[in-house]
Amino acid sequence: MTDAGDPRRDDGSEQAFQAGAFAACAPWLDTLPECARRRLVLSSRERCFEPGELVGKQGAPAVEWVGVIQGLLKAQIRQGPGKKVLLACVPEGSWVGEGSIVRQTSRPYDLVAATASRVRLVPAGVVQQLLDDSLEFNRLIMLRIAERLSQHLRMLEIDRMADPVVRVARGIANLYNPVLHPLLGPELPLSQKDIGELTGMSRQSVGEALKKLQSRGLLSIKYGGLVIQDVAGLASADKDDFRERRNHLVMDSSASAGRSGFHFPLPYPTAVTKYCPQT
Repeated sequence: MTDAGDPRRDDGSEQAFQAGAFAACAPWLDTLPECARRRLVLSSRERCFEPGELVGKQGAPAVEWVGVIQGLLKAQIRQGPGKKVLLACVPEGSWVGEGSIVRQTSRPYDLVAATASRVRLVPAGVVQQLLDDSLEFNRLIMLRIAERLSQHLRMLEIDRMADPVVRVARGIANLYNPVLHPLLGPELPLSQKDIGELTGMSRQSVGEALKKLQSRGLLSIKYGGLVIQDVAGLASADKDDFRERRNHLVMDSSASAGRSGFHFPLPYPTAVTKYCPQT
């Protein structure tokens, strides 16, 4: 872990640099009043982490709010010696840990750098002060908590689906939340093991499901991750799509695939379909 910053800059240019670095991982910054923005920027610090390095420890006090400038973090829990289970990924432009700060509890998971990562750290005390002083910041945090709850509820729904292809499709689409992950692009640096842990499936089942989704043009499989081509198609995937596809291949059926009509209940639908090809 290393500190970021250039000691050769004077105070004015350093503040401007820090403000720019903060804004790079906080697209919501301009929605806050100037005093709140200034307090966040000046109180925060930047750190760099190597792959596998611990950013926050499970069971330790949540002393900082964590935002990702560059790279990818994973929130995971330890279940017995050597066993870890992935709960969520935290890509560039995303923040994590506000729930523990609001509740003033310990962090319920390990936060680990999956790749070389630059993060921004805001002291928990500053977050608490802004919750008391800024209505706009309150709304920001409450929206994030509401979206995170909604995301977890969708994961519970996905976990109860029987069709493995649909589970993988909707599990991947569930990551594309414009409030929690506003800068998440088409390249998703998650392994089949990671996706299996997110969806409660084996690596083999995930691999088979991904091949079927690739054959439908919804994503591409590449070394070290995926390239998502149609978020809306993944989000609306239905078991009948793939059952009818199999019938077509085996029985030369001309039946067309149907859609369940599932959509994200999100406030910015254009952001969800940003990487959907035009038809």
